[in-house]
Amino acid sequence: MRQFSLQLDPAIPDICLEAYLQNEAGRSELRPAIIVCPGGSYQHLAAHEGEPVALQFLAAGWQAFVLRYHVGLSKETMAPNQLLTLGKAVLRLKREAAAWGLDPERISIAGFSAGGHLCALYATCWHHEWLAACLGATPAALRPQAAVLCYAPTDLNLLLQLAARIPGAEAEIQLFSQTLSGSAVPDPEFMRQYSPVTWIDRQTVPCFIWHTAADQVVPASGAMAMAEGLARYGVPYELHIYPYGRHGLGLAREQEWGEASVWQQHQSAAKNARWVKDALSFMSDLARD
Repeated sequence: MRQFSLQLDPAIPDICLEAYLQNEAGRSELRPAIIVCPGGSYQHLAAHEGEPVALQFLAAGWQAFVLRYHVGLSKETMAPNQLLTLGKAVLRLKREAAAWGLDPERISIAGFSAGGHLCALYATCWHHEWLAACLGATPAALRPQAAVLCYAPTDLNLLLQLAARIPGAEAEIQLFSQTLSGSAVPDPEFMRQYSPVTWIDRQTVPCFIWHTAADQVVPASGAMAMAEGLARYGVPYELHIYPYGRHGLGLAREQEWGEASVWQQHQSAAKNARWVKDALSFMSDLARD
């Protein structure tokens, strides 16, 4: 395995891609690639949703990258900066595809919670002219193959409506609003603009969506709304609502969540990371179509 970090913008040193690459000696076939975006409410990057996930895809034969995007309350984290950062990452992978042994047509994105929101927004907006103009690229160059959305808030107004009766949801939506718009008081029009479900159309990339019914921070109803939107436009998708596991589940490993984890109580160790296998199967089927 080759492992290294690279900056996406010399002017912003804390924004980088962490690469986990297969040793390509003697191999002619190009590999698919995944860009992993950890969650953390746009305030930090959850470690268990970064490298461990990248290594799962690496073990499956993929080239894997973890995107370290801006987090915290500052002007750098306000919208659409993270979206531009993800666009830069996609462009960098396509530019370096030959050197890194990856297929430029099979670059997918995967995100958790806030990182899932970012990936869902990118999956629905990659072809917008304003994004291409900001990045000095063509819309076609920005297209990922697919998106893996892991307990992602895809409808911020729906989350806002549910916040009053779901513990933790109100604080989450206020933090999203303050980080992305600069105001802790959510504005419904801004929430609509930055809800991925708003922008679903026929050019939205295929999505693998998973959530848990037990999530008490971001309800699974948002995942279902995303799937309904994709179905409306005939976009390929796969939706899994697993019954157990709290928000921020990641790979549901015992060392991350402990013996008392709801997921651990109900799932065998062999099924803890089954979403990874399901997602890999979904994206392999896309490549064959």
